Amino acid sequence: MNTEMIILGTILVSICGLPFLAVAISRNKLNQSLKRLLTEHVTEHGGNVFREEFIGKMGIALDEKQQLLFVVKQLPESDYKVVVNLNDMSSCKLDKECSNVKSDRGTYLLVESLTLHFIPKSKTQAHIKVPIFSIESDLHLSGELEFAERWYALISEELRLRIPTQTQWTAQPPAKRHKATA
Repeated sequence: MNTEMIILGTILVSICGLPFLAVAISRNKLNQSLKRLLTEHVTEHGGNVFREEFIGKMGIALDEKQQLLFVVKQLPESDYKVVVNLNDMSSCKLDKECSNVKSDRGTYLLVESLTLHFIPKSKTQAHIKVPIFSIESDLHLSGELEFAERWYALISEELRLRIPTQTQWTAQPPAKRHKATA
């Protein structure tokens, strides 16, 4: 009787644990394929990854030396790949599209999309929009908002700290410093 209970318990535990194991294996395969896709994308453009991060079916990497941002996203129809040259950008914005949803418990804010929006220095160059989340393809938020805010802050800091080139200095000379007298 004791042996039968041990066998039965082992079978039940393995049946209950099997879905969790399958999800973990699937997520690991997805992360490996995203990592490979992002690495190939970076290598194609001769970049070196300084920082990278993955969320869901998306990967993003920064090459600080060349000031390049690499983004890959696995979509059902094809892979989305983009390279943003931060040297050509004047600023970055985080676009959040939201709508109010009313229910019997109150009104809620529903995030419909998150996009990193890059504004170029040149007026002739097109704006670059990198979709982070869309309710049409991603169904629900699971860390994308924090991910988008973290990368927005990192990219904005990179753009702010960028050392001006000689043409930028001649176009707008640096402010002169005066010594303070006591």
